[in-house]
Amino acid sequence: MKLTLSDCAKFIDSLGSNDFLNQLLQFIHRYIPTQTLQLHRLQLSAGKNSIDDVEYFGSASMGDCPITTIDEGGRDLLLRYSLYSRECPDIQRFENLTSGTNAWISSPTDIQSKSLRDFYFDEGYFRQFAVYAALRQHSIYVLWLGRLHNDNDFSQVDLAILQQLSELLSPLLAQHANSIQAQLSLKQRPVDLQLKVQQQLSRNNIVLSKRELEVCLGILQGQQAPEIALKLGVAKTSIATYKKRAFEKIGVKTQQQFFNWCFLRPTVLN
Repeated sequence: MKLTLSDCAKFIDSLGSNDFLNQLLQFIHRYIPTQTLQLHRLQLSAGKNSIDDVEYFGSASMGDCPITTIDEGGRDLLLRYSLYSRECPDIQRFENLTSGTNAWISSPTDIQSKSLRDFYFDEGYFRQFAVYAALRQHSIYVLWLGRLHNDNDFSQVDLAILQQLSELLSPLLAQHANSIQAQLSLKQRPVDLQLKVQQQLSRNNIVLSKRELEVCLGILQGQQAPEIALKLGVAKTSIATYKKRAFEKIGVKTQQQFFNWCFLRPTVLN
């Protein structure tokens, strides 16, 4: 494993630009064959025991593997990091990262929910992800490396190489993220979320009351019933009623189905 002067120059020149992740993917691909890469930053709570916000910094791809758009990145974040995806072990691993770096393999067998599993791995299009996480102060910088269904599994050797690259990766990811404004943050997109939901409602000729819509938006932002109730100034028991009415109109039964309805069907986000 060798970082050349040419590599250093390319990384430094591309920091803060759209080309940075392409350069990083090409470098990692020399040692760990992978077809796609995504960069997220998790902002931790003051006690560092929960995820307070997630920012998306884009993706890079090799060959015919599609690049994740900003809109798709938003859908991805909501499903991966929502409070309602707690069953996914990746969330627990992030929150248990107390110092330094870690790397692990994320496989379909790790997730029991079929809808969440199908989303994570694009219904089998991706075979596995290798996840690299680096804790720096109150932020965790996360790289998702993806292999396609016809590739080999990631190995422990691959994870060891990721760890060996930590001295390079950790500061580079932080510098890149800090040099540009986050392209997408869960906390910064309530207007976009409302637009997306309203587009879906209009497309399907569904009309929600003001309260039903507000509750749905709260769910999409990962808020729990007490938090939504406090924000809207209504009784906590009313939230379940509004949610039930909204879900019946939409034709879904679970929050996971609601996520899928919002984000797995074609929408136009201007």
